[in-house]
Amino acid sequence: MPTRRTIFLGLAAVGVGGLVLSGKSDNVLRAIGVSPVPEVRDSDIALVKTAIAESNDLLAAAIQVKANFAASVLSTQIAELGGTATRKTEHPTITAKGILKVACEQAAIQRRDDAVAAVAPQLAQTLASLAAGLAQLSVTPSEAL
Repeated sequence: MPTRRTIFLGLAAVGVGGLVLSGKSDNVLRAIGVSPVPEVRDSDIALVKTAIAESNDLLAAAIQVKANFAASVLSTQIAELGGTATRKTEHPTITAKGILKVACEQAAIQRRDDAVAAVAPQLAQTLASLAAGLAQLSVTPSEAL
């Protein structure tokens, strides 16, 4: 017959295992004053790299069509993602501010979807914020871009 100590240790092990599997272990660590170290996932890194590359394409288009406000917003977004804004001045398909606005709308939808797919909550918030900024650019009057 198992002792009380064996039963207690078994229940404790099951409890800790349940916390880890449920993803709540970080919350428990924070509650007792320990800061958990975030684990960077490859899928999140890919989302950031894609967002930077697509934002650089939009930046090139904004520069090409002389949408200075949009170029400023896009440069800031790229920098906040940890990327470097490449100042290409040509984009093969975006040749007018109206087309840039449509591209910003499409990028906003993609960033929204990326936010849902992100594993890290902070990245999800960042991508959702990028989506909101791109959506605002898509409805900004062309003369204000």
